[in-house]
Amino acid sequence: MSTVLYVIAALVVVVLLARWRGSKLLRALFHRLTERGRLSFFDAFPIVPGDVVLFGDSISAGGNWDEIAPDARIKNRGIGGDISDNLLHRLDPIAEGQPSKVFVQIGTNDLGIGIAPERILANLESIVDRFRDLAPETQVCLHELFPTKPRRAERIRALNAEIGRLAERRSLPLVRVFDHFADDRGGIRVECSYDNLHLTGVGYQEWYTLLEPHLQKED
Repeated sequence: MSTVLYVIAALVVVVLLARWRGSKLLRALFHRLTERGRLSFFDAFPIVPGDVVLFGDSISAGGNWDEIAPDARIKNRGIGGDISDNLLHRLDPIAEGQPSKVFVQIGTNDLGIGIAPERILANLESIVDRFRDLAPETQVCLHELFPTKPRRAERIRALNAEIGRLAERRSLPLVRVFDHFADDRGGIRVECSYDNLHLTGVGYQEWYTLLEPHLQKED
């Protein structure tokens, strides 16, 4: 019996340590495995002129865009767990394909792991600059963060305001999603998300209604 109790106690300690210290390590490991598979796919199916790119994290990655918008030539270049640093590092092959438009949807994971808004904004500006260097004809569209849990609404609103100012200063279109998706407490509407972060099918339908005007015009 003492051996059984020892094993149970050891398992409890392992679980508690994993929650306390290991969650970031586990997330990083999962992201690395996901990233390898996604980057391999991107290499096999490169961007070509005329494509529209959704460049972001798991919210972009989770959309079956060939079904959501079968005629829009949208290429999904989202990777679950990505932060703005990751987008900056994997940008070049996308820009070199000379897409017609790229929607930069990033920042939620940055805030979630404590990255300062100033760094997120600096990375966004660097992403814009890099596209203008490598693909001057590509239209870069910035994108607000979606709402998540109500307790995070203030920080998300503040960052969205700064992204809006960046878009205005750089004369870039901005996809505004927060107010459309937020409930009266500032969290994401229940019908649009199954976990207060990722989108449901309804969420993707509604997101596309906000993207579609930018697809139909030259901003």
